[in-house]
Amino acid sequence: YAMPSAMLIKGTEFLNYTVNPGQTLEITGSEFGVPSGWNLLGYIVAVYTVQPLVVGQQPGHFEVIANRVSPAYLYSDLIQVSGISYLLPPFIRFAPMIGIYVVYDRYFEIVDNLNVPLVVTFMPIIYKPTGQWVNGNLEATVSSSDVTGGLWTALVVQLPEIAHVYKIVTPSGTVYTGLVNSEIPWGSAERLVSISPDGSQAYIAVSTLGVSETGTYTVYVNWTPITMHFTNTLNAPISGVKVQAYINGSLVASGISDANGNAYINIEEPAPFMATVSYDGVPIYYINVNSLVNQPISVTIGLYNVTTLFVGSRNQAISNAGISLYRVNTGPTINGTTSSTGAASFTNVLGGTYLVTAQYRGLKYSELVTINGNDVITIKSDILAIIDGFPITTMEALIGTLGLGSAVAIASAFVSRAKRGKDYEVTTI
Repeated sequence: YAMPSAMLIKGTEFLNYTVNPGQTLEITGSEFGVPSGWNLLGYIVAVYTVQPLVVGQQPGHFEVIANRVSPAYLYSDLIQVSGISYLLPPFIRFAPMIGIYVVYDRYFEIVDNLNVPLVVTFMPIIYKPTGQWVNGNLEATVSSSDVTGGLWTALVVQLPEIAHVYKIVTPSGTVYTGLVNSEIPWGSAERLVSISPDGSQAYIAVSTLGVSETGTYTVYVNWTPITMHFTNTLNAPISGVKVQAYINGSLVASGISDANGNAYINIEEPAPFMATVSYDGVPIYYINVNSLVNQPISVTIGLYNVTTLFVGSRNQAISNAGISLYRVNTGPTINGTTSSTGAASFTNVLGGTYLVTAQYRGLKYSELVTINGNDVITIKSDILAIIDGFPITTMEALIGTLGLGSAVAIASAFVSRAKRGKDYEVTTI
């Protein structure tokens, strides 16, 4: 059964059948009519008989067969009958049997394996969805046609564990709160009202034996936010993760994870939702949440610690170089500066394909890399030396050496670069 969270439940009428020994009663749902707009939930079924026996005989049994059947009450006994004197020896036994069942199915069978008839009394139970959720509370309008027919009708609410009913207000303004399995005098009848101790369920009679109250009922509910907990691959909490929750395509709630990695999402209706998870403006996951449970939803995001090492042609560290990591197609761009060791460190870098660029005094070097772990990315340049803050590339040094000594060549390349201020770019993809 996929049942609505709020519904009207109606007890229709009692129907009576007799099942003879060795026979089977089959109920298919065609024995009675279900009003338009209503659905058959199942039946309340009572089966009873008294089996006569003689000493030495054992009581038989009957069967109730259905796909979903739950015993509500079972009773059997063996009664010995005798006179007040030996005039009537205790040969006679009677075995009364009663079984009351809740059947959640359209079809059920009663099989009589006894030597006496069975009496079967059952009531079809029907239901229809009702109500709408407004600001986290249920508003259910009951019309006169809803309470027509049947012996009783009730508004029933069954909610997920994050929801807690705390009061019911009737159309006339009567407030019911703190009642469990209560029967309240109501005209010529009794009004059944109950809010379960944990607040997850509630019911109130809207009609009983001709007494009814129509109009809009309001069921007030407190909701516990859904917690989503975000960690990286090292199980460290992640802050700044954005979550947006959608029900039937409409945005209903959002949140951003805190320093503990927790984002709190205020869902205020009993419906599955789809959450989009984004980090640094990049959509990462779509999460379908079908059960609203009061337990954190744990999500691991591929965020990594990345070190970029920028070196020259002789593998010497180059400090004070600008390093940028651009996530291809989506962004973001993360920027840093190399230290004296030539390293720039970045934390919580989202996995993906990046264009990693190092820049130093007009020279630019780029590489396309895939980040899917805690990596060290080395970018090797053609910088041979740095003189007074000016880089000398191997190409410039080579050109100088064609006609000069090496030391003079480097100096010449330095003078040449200082004069030109050329923006030199090397891209490796």
